[in-house]
Amino acid sequence: MRRMLYCLFLLLCSSVFAIEMPSKCPFCGQENTIRPIVYGKPGEKMQKAAEEKQIILGGCCVDYPAPSWGCISCEKRERLPLVRFRLVIKDNDAEVAKLEEYIGKGNSWSSYKNIPAGTELVKKDDCFYIIEKDFYDFYQLADAKIDGEFIKVNFTDKDRKRFAELTQKNINRQLAVFVLGEFCCAPVIRCPIEGGQIQVAGYPHDMKYAIDKLLCQPEKKVK
Repeated sequence: MRRMLYCLFLLLCSSVFAIEMPSKCPFCGQENTIRPIVYGKPGEKMQKAAEEKQIILGGCCVDYPAPSWGCISCEKRERLPLVRFRLVIKDNDAEVAKLEEYIGKGNSWSSYKNIPAGTELVKKDDCFYIIEKDFYDFYQLADAKIDGEFIKVNFTDKDRKRFAELTQKNINRQLAVFVLGEFCCAPVIRCPIEGGQIQVAGYPHDMKYAIDKLLCQPEKKVK
């Protein structure tokens, strides 16, 4: 049921919302070959659009996180980050206070627009975070396992240095952590993390499934 709902969600997003795509393929370097991937059972219009190479059909069975674009030249699809980090804005508490005042007047948080330019509003449980646009992606892990209520992640030697630099430059900042596209938590960086290992709390789905995906992320091609 969860995957069916996710498939429907992706179909709606592909049809209604603009997808941010690169201007040229990061794999083969060809320009004007990137197309959005549309999920679900194709109707006549979708089939025609696929035949004219305006879109790529993603199929009905979707496993999340699913790629949103692919290349019609080399037939490779978007490479999704296993772990993504985004910084929470420095004055998050003050901005969230304004949001809570807005909610207190009977408004929905999802309709709130008064956030700093270039940021995004996200929610985890009952907490709100305004996160910066820039992101730091990690596509390969040395290891991942379940440790109680946490997912313990070990970065490769190369990414260990990247993560150490990220934490070194942002002491006392909150760092939003996304695993397989899901917002999990936003801990405060108290000191540089140089060991290349983190524990992530708050993954909202089956953690065993997450570990399987983190340790084996096959490359997907356009059919």
